[in-house]
Amino acid sequence: MTPLFLAHHDQAQALIADLLSQADAVWLDLDLTPPRSLLAAGASREYSATGPLPHVEWQRWKPAPATTDLICGYLAYEARDADLGHEDRPGPPLPRALLRHYPWYLLLEAEDVFWVGDPSTAASALQWCRARLAAPASTPSNFTLTRPFHDTSRVDDYAERFQRIQAYLLAGDAYQVNLCRLWRSAYRGDPVTVYQRLRQLSPSAHGGFLRIAGHSLLCRSPERFLRIRGDRVLTSPIKGTLPRQGDDDEQRARLAHCEKNRSENLMIVDLMRHDLGRYARPGSVHVEPLFAVRSTAQVHHLVSDIHAEIASGVDPWEVLIGCFPGGSITGAPKLRARQIIRELEPWQRSVYCGSIFYSLNGQIEANIAIRTLIADRAGDLWAYAGGGITAASQQEDEYRECEHKIGAFLRTIEAEFLASPQDDMKD
Repeated sequence: MTPLFLAHHDQAQALIADLLSQADAVWLDLDLTPPRSLLAAGASREYSATGPLPHVEWQRWKPAPATTDLICGYLAYEARDADLGHEDRPGPPLPRALLRHYPWYLLLEAEDVFWVGDPSTAASALQWCRARLAAPASTPSNFTLTRPFHDTSRVDDYAERFQRIQAYLLAGDAYQVNLCRLWRSAYRGDPVTVYQRLRQLSPSAHGGFLRIAGHSLLCRSPERFLRIRGDRVLTSPIKGTLPRQGDDDEQRARLAHCEKNRSENLMIVDLMRHDLGRYARPGSVHVEPLFAVRSTAQVHHLVSDIHAEIASGVDPWEVLIGCFPGGSITGAPKLRARQIIRELEPWQRSVYCGSIFYSLNGQIEANIAIRTLIADRAGDLWAYAGGGITAASQQEDEYRECEHKIGAFLRTIEAEFLASPQDDMKD
């Protein structure tokens, strides 16, 4: 569908604000140059699953292959946990999976806003969008953090989980296990205000904001899970992280030549090669590049790209479900790592370490939902960070690495949105 020019960005603020306030709003960054994003609301279809996906009829979940809709949604980390037993850990009360169809959306570029859809079937939506261009922009309710973030992973607790993972590694149960930390806070107001600030703080080609049943997802992920274009599929796992401090070139070189990080990365490369190989044309799976250093606003990452061609007769959505969850946030081997994570982490990850995905014109882009905060409708704000543990890992380094990944987000939110004691007295 050909995008229709609507207005310059500064002339569309009322329209953008109206869409972001909708109960099913979605705002996604696109992996394009120059950077672009899309914004949609008013889904024509929505499906959510409260239980693990193996319990869901596949044909009810799978989108129609010929649809011209924008398709988007998420898979929570626990979406395929039916094989791990009953879930009784606390966590954000979100569905395990969400799928939406939007018949039209806005395409946001640096200066311009475009409408994308079929004018013959969505004429009223186009007319409404044009009418909103002349209206005053509404403002979201003020966001306030009502208490500082609380680190639920005390040093002693983390140390105990770390040592138990080391025992599993020594026994040969696994080669690598991802271990997370959780911070919690409370808020009132509209989380979209925080998301707009995090968007400035941390540019991302794989970020997104979603509202679902009164909850909000705030994702600034730097990591691609899968990109599927025709029969070509790409996954880009991140393993190996150093903070951006001091000399960037020195840090990048240090990361590129660190044997521990290269070994950790290679384990996940092998895992993802195997995952893709189950759906790929024989001989098509290859890695290029291996051990590339790519930087975000806060950290440097070691990233590898694994490519493959999907075998004839394989549905692309089957590849997405079959390879989920991504190996970079489980460990290797995947099933045993997931079992150990389930045993040691006392909370659900929910959408964190799951995947936020979208499909346009039959092409699928899915991220690994790291650098992701969950604002639930009860007023709780959940923030996670983690890293892969191997036999060469040092406990203090891994503990600090979590803070390198999420610390800038937490500090920024507290500095700019934390209520003062005087504010609390007014309430």
